[in-house]
Amino acid sequence: MPAAYRAFVEELRVTPSGQLALTLYREHRPVPASAPAYHPTSTTPQHIIPYYGSRVVATLTSASVQRCVFNWLRKHKPVVVIGKRAIVTRAVDVKQTLARDTEFTIAEINAPNMLRLNGPFFLGMDRSPQYSHEQSTLRRVIKPDEAALIRRVARKHCDDMIQAALPIGRIDVVSQLARPVARRFITDYLGVPGPDEVTMMRWLRALFHDLFLNLSNERSIQVTAEQAFHELGPYLLTLIEQRRELLKQGQVFDDFLSRLVQGQLTGQNDFDDDAIRRNISGLIVGALDTTSMASTLIIEQMLAKPDVMQRAKQVIDDEQKFLHLCFDVFRFNTMAAAMRRYCKQGAVIAGVKIPPDTELFISTASAMFDESAWPDPYTVRDDRPLDDYLHFGDGMHRCFGEYINRIQIPIIVAGVLRLDTLKPCSRLLYDGPFPDQYVLSFDVPG
Repeated sequence: MPAAYRAFVEELRVTPSGQLALTLYREHRPVPASAPAYHPTSTTPQHIIPYYGSRVVATLTSASVQRCVFNWLRKHKPVVVIGKRAIVTRAVDVKQTLARDTEFTIAEINAPNMLRLNGPFFLGMDRSPQYSHEQSTLRRVIKPDEAALIRRVARKHCDDMIQAALPIGRIDVVSQLARPVARRFITDYLGVPGPDEVTMMRWLRALFHDLFLNLSNERSIQVTAEQAFHELGPYLLTLIEQRRELLKQGQVFDDFLSRLVQGQLTGQNDFDDDAIRRNISGLIVGALDTTSMASTLIIEQMLAKPDVMQRAKQVIDDEQKFLHLCFDVFRFNTMAAAMRRYCKQGAVIAGVKIPPDTELFISTASAMFDESAWPDPYTVRDDRPLDDYLHFGDGMHRCFGEYINRIQIPIIVAGVLRLDTLKPCSRLLYDGPFPDQYVLSFDVPG
């Protein structure tokens, strides 16, 4: 369609009315008789597979095909350079490359969009005094006994959503569980309620899409994200001011935002309001769809592997073993096939020269199937070291919120697995790169 008309359609899609129309369409449209039994993998950016992409393209870029390609590359060309792009696939090289953060930097990848939308955030910074200061300030906000609070909040909201679905015998894992649970966790733990649930989910998905998944810099995605930021930024500054006044009046809050504001009041940190806004904005953007994607993809993989599902149900009350199983089965379709970095000056990886100004795709998905580092990689196990998993990256930019994900994601997955006679009602549907609908049926309790 013409560019102007496409931009107009994109504007309509993100309004509350547009979101409602899209939800009704997805949930109530008939399934075509010739509907293909495939779905685009979440590891593939939208510009590679459009939402209504061809069956051939979707199949060729699926997680299973990627594994075959990565397997060949690890054996024959573990570091391949194609023009100004390079792919790193072997586990030892992946970890070492992510650790060499002064040679393979992230600012060229993440900073331009972050500065355009939100301002500086440590996920767009390379090693520097500002990076160390801002990240350490955020880490000091985390309490030693934080796990108990995270567990309590996540379980409450997960139980609420599961209980609401019990009389119906059906649940959409995305819209009726994973996304609402993550969204309400942002309210209770991170301290950002938003004007309403739908608006917050719209803001955060639009920003996440542009910041991390818009590899082709598609303008319509940028426009949607820019509109979201113009709404989110003032909301957060107002919220920070209101929270500060309530804290001054003696009201007590135990959430991340309130701790930052309290630290500002007591001189424990030197963040001004905009620094708090920048950092809390970065945290909430990463907290919603990451959790939803991970939880949904793990549940999908469990259902596709009945033996793993059975083992998971047997250890569902053993928190550590269940977490291991979740993270191990997640390897078969993880959130991102690769982490992107930039080589400004040129370097050498495993004897291969990387030219200056090369963009690197460091394949964490490939590394987690490397037999030299992952014994018996095609078997789902519950005894691998948790820190070896690369779902959330590695090195200095390993996911800040992984301590939350290790608790919240298994709670969501366990909530679904406790339901009897689970069956998918349809294939997993996507909104661009995001898992967006995955309806399961189960036996209604007697």
